[in-house]
Amino acid sequence: SGGFLGSFATVDITPTGYENLRIDTNIYKRDNAFTERQTVQPPTPLLGVAAGNKWAMRDSNWDLDFQDAAARVSWFYQQEGGEAVDGVIALNATVVADLLRLTGPIPLPGSDEPLGSENFFDTLHYKIEKEYYFDPDNRRSNEPKSILRELVPLLTRKAIEPQVLARSIPLLLQELEERQIQLYHTDPQVQAHILARGWGGALAQTDGDFLLVNNASVGGRKSSLNVVQSLHLRLKTVQEQLHHTLTITRTHTGDGVWPDHTNNNYLRVAVPSDARLESATRNGVLVTSEIDTSSERDKTTYGIHLDTPPGLTSQLELVYVMPAADSLYYQKQSGTLQEKLQIE
Repeated sequence: SGGFLGSFATVDITPTGYENLRIDTNIYKRDNAFTERQTVQPPTPLLGVAAGNKWAMRDSNWDLDFQDAAARVSWFYQQEGGEAVDGVIALNATVVADLLRLTGPIPLPGSDEPLGSENFFDTLHYKIEKEYYFDPDNRRSNEPKSILRELVPLLTRKAIEPQVLARSIPLLLQELEERQIQLYHTDPQVQAHILARGWGGALAQTDGDFLLVNNASVGGRKSSLNVVQSLHLRLKTVQEQLHHTLTITRTHTGDGVWPDHTNNNYLRVAVPSDARLESATRNGVLVTSEIDTSSERDKTTYGIHLDTPPGLTSQLELVYVMPAADSLYYQKQSGTLQEKLQIE
């Protein structure tokens, strides 16, 4: 959760497979029509980012708990003209790149170079955000992601070929375990099975200490995959109180060349509900008064902007206290690929 919705599709699941796959290639059309007639106040960190400070579907994947995020996405989809849905499947774009490693490169309509895992991101970014607009007729139709409508069926057919299917099923299970794919269903019994397997992106409910660090790129661009994050958590018990010093270091390894850019990031830290913040320091400057403190699913969250330009490093240190605990549960954010965690 906390990821921008770049593209979405609807599909009918049948006992033997699927049918009626419909890929929406421009979420802005729905969003703009919706915000013209209705105003939904966005979360404070999205003020100035959401067009006209109106919340719409593309920014609705905001809640830390995927159950809440998926329900909110579904609500916006229906408000923007869609039908009621039974469930939501969220896939990080890296899942497609991983699948292409199994299938091998596939021919891309209108391209001399096949699409593979190594050129997946650069090729799609270029074709959707630059090449498409070279043709004036394309600008008038305003469907820059129509290439996805051609790509998805090609990739799906390739993935279910017998020699690939035997390897793609274990891959999808791995993606579920690593929270690169998350599931939600409106049927309580189905949802209970999803949560029991750890595939639902729910905030873990624990009796002891808890930590989740969530990043949301709130300025657009395509910089998140170039940011390496390391966490250092120092724990110390003093008179039955557990003192935490959490240092979050984010290093931007990109070069700033399009589509890379400054990583405009809103960072949230989820901790137990009985935690108390004592201080916050961003890049050596005390910013305790700037921390947004809120609650979500029986967790306390601390939020603040932590931006990182290409080639530089940014750092946030939080000091907080809670009653002593015997265990710590660390939950990683969906989509995280490069992260180091050290506990002292």
